Amino acid sequence: MTDPYRTFAGNQWAGPLALGVIHLILAAMSFHQAPFTGGDDATYISLARSLIDRGDYVDIWDPALRPHTQYPPIFPVVVAGGLLAGLSIQEGLKILMIVISTAAVVVSCIWLRRETTPGIAFCAGFFIAISPEIIWLGQEVLSDPLFWLFAVLALLAWRHADKSSKGSMPVPLVALATVATLAAYFTRSAGAPLLLAVLIWLVIRKHYRAVG
Repeated sequence: MTDPYRTFAGNQWAGPLALGVIHLILAAMSFHQAPFTGGDDATYISLARSLIDRGDYVDIWDPALRPHTQYPPIFPVVVAGGLLAGLSIQEGLKILMIVISTAAVVVSCIWLRRETTPGIAFCAGFFIAISPEIIWLGQEVLSDPLFWLFAVLALLAWRHADKSSKGSMPVPLVALATVATLAAYFTRSAGAPLLLAVLIWLVIRKHYRAVG
């Protein structure tokens, strides 16, 4: 007779998906319709409106309509896509953020599952899933969860490319990992250290074609 615990522990998808469901339930239970109080939320939404209404990336609250230079464009593009899909600013965008934070939790737990033992991965992932700070981020229109998602996807992709290499990394995997890394950078400028770390790691691993 099959031991359910062994089946669960041995399945690399079961734990991350279960933790994603836990996070989704907690985030849904914590959902609130209070108006946004942070300036960053308003900035991202206004940039999304600029993309939709004007087709350019400017500070529409500034009479001079100067090009925006503070935040990278990927997250405002995602917000604009949500608005074009009919999501409301008050509820719809918050639901979108919960979906993004849940995806980030699942991907992070998959990465943990591949880097350490199943028990440690599940325990660490559990604390990520129930983190009040992460649940709070799912209630605001901020780029942090999307940056987190892209950054961990980049780590997973580079790891898979490295494990699949026989002298040199497969080009399709390198392209995928590069796209994820650049997506993280163009979501938050804090991704610059990730770009540098990837280059240093590739040099150390002697993957010179991937550096190119």
